[in-house]
Amino acid sequence: WEFNYILPVSLGALAMAVLNSHGRFAVSALSPLVFSLGIILCIVFLRAPLGPVSMGVGVFAGGVLQLAVQMPSLARLRYTIAPAFRFSDPAFRTTLALWLPFVASASVFTLNQFVAQRFASGLEDGSVSALQNAVTVMNLPIGIFTASVMTVLFPKLSAHAARGEADGLRGTVAYGFEFLLALLVPSSAALALYGREIIAAAFQRGRFTEADTLVTFPVLAGYAAGLAALSLYQFLQRLFYSLKDYRTPLASAVLVAVVDIGLSLWLKETRLRVAGLAVANSAAFAAGFVFLAVLARRRIGSFGSVRILVGAGKAVAASLPLAGLLAASRTLWPDLW
Repeated sequence: WEFNYILPVSLGALAMAVLNSHGRFAVSALSPLVFSLGIILCIVFLRAPLGPVSMGVGVFAGGVLQLAVQMPSLARLRYTIAPAFRFSDPAFRTTLALWLPFVASASVFTLNQFVAQRFASGLEDGSVSALQNAVTVMNLPIGIFTASVMTVLFPKLSAHAARGEADGLRGTVAYGFEFLLALLVPSSAALALYGREIIAAAFQRGRFTEADTLVTFPVLAGYAAGLAALSLYQFLQRLFYSLKDYRTPLASAVLVAVVDIGLSLWLKETRLRVAGLAVANSAAFAAGFVFLAVLARRRIGSFGSVRILVGAGKAVAASLPLAGLLAASRTLWPDLW
């Protein structure tokens, strides 16, 4: 049932990209909610006759619904999802040429994640779960903030690049940096300072004990250190995609993988253990970000370093009250912690 989900979710992602390119964000942003609704309804009404299979049916049904809710908007724009087999079409050949480096880049990340899981499996019991749970928590600000900012700004980057508007391109990049830093620096501070409490609230029940929380927290803190770098790196990848340059992001992905694996081999043997894998990941994406930032500056010119640094400083200053509140609460009400 879940394997069949691949086709509708792929078409749904394509529909989302088309709508976003036309500046239509509302329907595509709400479509994942329909997906979740499909899963919930299938579990509620099909659990008795189908048991656990009801969730698989729900995944497939949710994927179909996610595509269906976007079809009216596509139709109004005169698009169709009917297949066409014009393999000699120049647009198809161009897309294929750009697609292959992108697939290679994505494969590097998949391999990177697999290697991290393998490294964690060779450490103490619970290390793999700690890694997975920390990634789950870290994906919250990425899914809410990073994905939303890039969804809105990627079409603008592409439009500026297509029209050769260098000033507009640089301005959008600077705005994206400021926006991401304003959202993610406080998010990083919150995860690093309150990560233990967040993990306990989210997972600590049943067989997930306080000891598991204490193992997961350093891993989350390690990932939180690189949250902004990861998001800025992904944003710069979109910049190069808008310029129809897929080889530079691929080279950066290889660099990230090599740095991550190399640091992981070292840090997992230190007292950091599984948290070392998270620190290695953060350092690797920081290196990838610097790599892309240098090349982006050479490609499109300066995009306002002073403006970005000032914005970063404001974001750091806005995060200081979090640290003060934590210190005060732990001093005044130590029993709560």
